[in-house]
Amino acid sequence: MLDHCGTVELKTRRLLLRRFAESDAPAVFANWGADDEVYRFMTSKVMKTPPEVGEFLRGRVERYKKKDFYYWAVVPYDAGEPVGMVSFTELAPWQRTANLAYALGKKWWGLGYAKEAAERAMGLMFGRVGVRTVTGSHFEGNVRSGRTLLSLGMRHVGRSRERYECNGACLRCDDYEITAEEYYARAGTLEGIL
Repeated sequence: MLDHCGTVELKTRRLLLRRFAESDAPAVFANWGADDEVYRFMTSKVMKTPPEVGEFLRGRVERYKKKDFYYWAVVPYDAGEPVGMVSFTELAPWQRTANLAYALGKKWWGLGYAKEAAERAMGLMFGRVGVRTVTGSHFEGNVRSGRTLLSLGMRHVGRSRERYECNGACLRCDDYEITAEEYYARAGTLEGIL
């Protein structure tokens, strides 16, 4: 079984990972929530209006009451506001698995924030929650996300046979995974990040 603790505050060298608040709505809207390019390879829908962002955040804030909900705002110390998110979904208590997801505003692509945030959050999932395997996936064509998953030490384990709807296209998913043992084997290389 998993030992849930919910979305607790986490820190890295450059980032604060914290719960979203409804007051984050302007930053979410401006930094990534309304950007079609950010949502190009996501199953969730772009939020085109401030009320849509408000509704999205109210839902997240409500779900923070549950100890098995893991959804962080990614806040660079020098920005002082959320520029993206990292989360774990599809938690399977008996298999002790969780699925990693993340998104960042375009202005912050290529800075290593997705890797840094995911690396720290995976540490919580493996160390505190007791997950044995973290999975991740991206739609075919999303090369940038594939590079991020590989940089986290994940192994590419195949491409889905099934196709999924993604913003009007029917795409397959590339699937990745990392075990707790593999994560901790890399622990020496994480020192400068965590």
